[in-house]
Amino acid sequence: MLEQRIIDELKQIPAHKLPEVYDFIHYFRLGLAHEQQLLRAPAERQPGSLLRLGQSQNKIYRIPDDFNEPLADLQEYM
Repeated sequence: MLEQRIIDELKQIPAHKLPEVYDFIHYFRLGLAHEQQLLRAPAERQPGSLLRLGQSQNKIYRIPDDFNEPLADLQEYM
């Protein structure tokens, strides 16, 4: 089993070097978690906060149907 082989290798590392090994493993794991977050699709924007703001100010804001569509002005950057 690979996990046991890793543990066996760790046991052979001098104690004063273990903090370096820990840092490597820890930051490697954090990097993996960050990669997974980047791979997840971003959540679709929701106009709800603007509607709630309007209600609190007794105003009505109209949210366009194409709210989640890319802006035409930015097409050249996409």
